Amino acid sequence: MKKIYTLIALIFCLHCSFAQQNDFECGNEYLESNQTSFINSQNTLGVDPYSYSTDLNYLNSFELITFNVFFWGINRDDGTSQEPLTKEKILEALELLNNSYNQFNICFNLVGFDYINNTDYYISPGYDVIGPRDDIFDYVENNPQYIHENAFNIYVPYRFEEGYSGIGRRKKTSFAANIATISGPVIVHEMGHNFDLYHTHNAWRDGSVYCEHVTRDTTDVAFNAGVTSLNSIAKGDHVVDTNAVPDFRIEHKYVIRDSLINLGMHPSQAPIMADTLYEKYKYVELMNNGQWQYTGSGTDCEGTPYTITSADITNFMSYNHTAVIDNFTIGQGIRIREAIQYDEYAEFIAAINENPLDLTLRNSTIDIGLEPDNSTDKIYRSPDIWIRNTNDYVPEHQNPQYNSNVSNFVYVRIVNNSCETSSGEEEVKLYWSKAAAGQTWPYNWSGNHYPNNGPIIGDIIGVDNIPVLASGEEAVLSFSWNVPNPEDYENNSNSPWHFCLLARIVSSEDPMTFLETSNLANNVRYNNNIAWKNVNVIDAGPHTSPRGRMAVGNLGGAESRVFSINFNTFLSEEGVNILEEAEVYVKLQENLWDIWADGNFASQSIQIVDEENKRIRVLEDNARLLNMDFSPEDWGLIDIEINFLTDEVSDETNYGLDITQIDTETQELMGGVGFQINRTYRDLFQAEIEESSTLAQPSPSPSLTAQSIGEPATYNWYSSNNELIYTGRQIPLSAFSDTPSKLEVIAQADGYKDYSTVAVEEIVGIENITPNPATTSILVKYKIKELNNSYISISSIAGAINNNYIIDNLEEINIDLSLSAYSPGLYILSLIQDGVVIDSKNLLIE
Repeated sequence: MKKIYTLIALIFCLHCSFAQQNDFECGNEYLESNQTSFINSQNTLGVDPYSYSTDLNYLNSFELITFNVFFWGINRDDGTSQEPLTKEKILEALELLNNSYNQFNICFNLVGFDYINNTDYYISPGYDVIGPRDDIFDYVENNPQYIHENAFNIYVPYRFEEGYSGIGRRKKTSFAANIATISGPVIVHEMGHNFDLYHTHNAWRDGSVYCEHVTRDTTDVAFNAGVTSLNSIAKGDHVVDTNAVPDFRIEHKYVIRDSLINLGMHPSQAPIMADTLYEKYKYVELMNNGQWQYTGSGTDCEGTPYTITSADITNFMSYNHTAVIDNFTIGQGIRIREAIQYDEYAEFIAAINENPLDLTLRNSTIDIGLEPDNSTDKIYRSPDIWIRNTNDYVPEHQNPQYNSNVSNFVYVRIVNNSCETSSGEEEVKLYWSKAAAGQTWPYNWSGNHYPNNGPIIGDIIGVDNIPVLASGEEAVLSFSWNVPNPEDYENNSNSPWHFCLLARIVSSEDPMTFLETSNLANNVRYNNNIAWKNVNVIDAGPHTSPRGRMAVGNLGGAESRVFSINFNTFLSEEGVNILEEAEVYVKLQENLWDIWADGNFASQSIQIVDEENKRIRVLEDNARLLNMDFSPEDWGLIDIEINFLTDEVSDETNYGLDITQIDTETQELMGGVGFQINRTYRDLFQAEIEESSTLAQPSPSPSLTAQSIGEPATYNWYSSNNELIYTGRQIPLSAFSDTPSKLEVIAQADGYKDYSTVAVEEIVGIENITPNPATTSILVKYKIKELNNSYISISSIAGAINNNYIIDNLEEINIDLSLSAYSPGLYILSLIQDGVVIDSKNLLIE
């Protein structure tokens, strides 16, 4: 026994000297051993569908076929996961599938992804588990809402209970792989099982009847990689050009087990000991030339030493380090294509994409071409359509500039998101419309509508052919556009009413996936052949007033509908919300104001600031005008005005504001307009009151004067209840019944503003006289800080009458005066302290 334990100690030390490697093990729905007859146990067709060919020309004769794939991430009940399935991981997996299978003229098209929230399958059981739960495939078959009928379904739990990397299903259109391996070769491996590939080490320890022989001489009686008659026994992986190989992952375990048995350990104990001592992938080694080499001394079931190449070690259907598995053989490719062709369970045909060509226009930078696009929120901000004032192809959107003699240029980017090559006969149709949130198709774009007998509101710009595009290629088409004269639409407004654009790919080989309706927003979301650009650029800088205009309403609507108008902000890259640094005001056209009034001015986070001029302020993100009930064809304009606050602006220069229209009943997005606000640096100013203002000192005419900001500006003075009482740099206090509490200064060039608080408690004087004119008596409201021989004086203009009324109580702020002794006429009422007139107001006695 001493000899046995010496060997064990040596093996254990060798095991500890190696770093742990990435594991690779898959469960398989069908047993890959103890096969009796290929036809009887593995095939229901009654014929052998496989040629066992390795002819490259034969492989290349198969036409391109495109399959749909759908991913299912499996989370806990509450929707959480320690490592969730993300769109980025899905795209990596899809790219790996296509890179691996494109050589066999097989392409995979992503049609969607979703989640299964079920803690029982978050760490999922594998096959043939005895317990209270089914495996993941039994579960989804009992819950068909988790099966996409026209796609390969790929299920992605967090982990498998048995430690599998994935679980394959031969000749089926579903498999599972855990999240840790979904973006690696495991997904290619499990898809290989779907296409009826076995592990290259299949049956390697099952005895001479089933395991594959090393010989590759077809005239040798030991050659058995393929079958030659219906009575032949299928052996190994049933592929001719993959060598006989062991399971690289666990070969060392069997070497240890056999050594322990040979040294006298009981056969029931040796496997247990070997399980704790073996080293995974022990006999595969990366050489200095970058090739993998088999360093073991294993043999096939007849005792012939293995002949193993680097390609055998790195074959997708072998078990090896996941970082190095990267190839199929020609014979495997032919078996894959023949499995698809025979389609034993009639599953592959349902997953074939009937319109494999997929030319796409993106709705956003996160849009990956899925239909519908459920990732993009504001689907009218396509990055694949942009305007330039000159034909320079620079991918930065500009507002169009009108010049009767000069064209603007619109660029449209198209990407071939499929494996098919386009014919060059596909077209892009490009349209313009005046910017609006409630646009309908084709009403706003057809060139046939002139609302209220006004100018046309939209038309086609042009049609162009898309050049031939191979898989993954893109093209940018340029359209010359003579912009309509903006003066036809502005109605003397200072706010420019810009344009929005719509591009549609029209092709019989790539038709619209979903039928187009009048709801343009849904058309765009559900079809990647359509993209919408409804973004206006607002520049906020020196001599530029940040303003915009758009329409809302029920243009093209056949019945009355109730909408909400929503105001949302885009956070900048630094996380800045424009409402943190600016005030946003909206002016409603009179008919829109009336519609809002009919809905009882229902709103959220909206403040009415000027009812006379129909002006409101947006207070918070997701502010809304509610209960806007529009009759058919009813619509109106809103103007947007932005005032940056000099005390709040940061180093941020880019902001976003979206105004959308939502159907109140269905909660459908009808559309929206995005405003991209670009702020450039300017010298900032502060609202201040000049020190020379006669605010709290004796003066015959007390007043306040705002300090000039050195450029044209508007100076507004507000009362304590925020009502505007005066506009101008200097406010004479005696002329107003209330005293100012806030100064607002607005730069006329760009709308920047600042506020200053007026210290009302410092002002002394006559606040008001009521009534005025008066007949029998008056109430004089005044403010003083000290008595200082204070009194109220009433004198006639001619000076014939001069009566004084002593103020002897500092706590009182009012004095009642009888006018019975005064004849009708004009008088001067003054507040006097220590013989100095502090304040005076006119008094008319009738």
